[in-house]
Amino acid sequence: MYDIYLDRMLIPINPEKISIKSKNKNELIELINSSELNLLKSEGLKDISFSFSIPAFKYPFRNTLSNWHNPNYYIDKLKRLKANRKPFQFIITRRYPTGKSYFNTNIKVSLESYEISDNADDFMDLTIDVELKEYRPLKTTTLDILQDKVSAYVTVPREVTKVFDQVVSTKEGELLWNVVRKRMGGVEKMAEVMTLNGLKHASDFVGGMVLKLP
Repeated sequence: MYDIYLDRMLIPINPEKISIKSKNKNELIELINSSELNLLKSEGLKDISFSFSIPAFKYPFRNTLSNWHNPNYYIDKLKRLKANRKPFQFIITRRYPTGKSYFNTNIKVSLESYEISDNADDFMDLTIDVELKEYRPLKTTTLDILQDKVSAYVTVPREVTKVFDQVVSTKEGELLWNVVRKRMGGVEKMAEVMTLNGLKHASDFVGGMVLKLP
């Protein structure tokens, strides 16, 4: 027993079969010695296709969970899904005849195409062929450009990148306090400079070192 939903719209009569195609985006490479190499890549997006009937009458075999709707209800729903250009849920619930749950399918998809067939042999019932494609949201990385700094950095979750105002080279024989005074207009931030550069004592500084300044 199956119940099939397109964005909360219950299919009135279950299709005979549903195809869910999953394939990798592998690439076949021909080597210089004429042999071939199959370059394995990650799984691609799933393709889903099926056909279902829209009954013109209240047949006893239609899905009893669904209220009676005329064909325009289903056609208008498909039109809206196509026009909205937004992903939605494709859900299949499966149950044993006893009512016990079997397993379910729940995939976010987009409506790629649908085709309506009106066959005289079906006596006013419509057939709709549907093609869906799995949807995966785009993952982005933020790039921050620091206009007042001398560098840029990419922000990645759970990683911290330190950015300094200045990185300066010093000359042999220079003393730390003299470098700080000349570069920063005073020695008020002497302790901050020592901490930033991992210096416990001013005497740990040796002229010719590269200094980070706040």
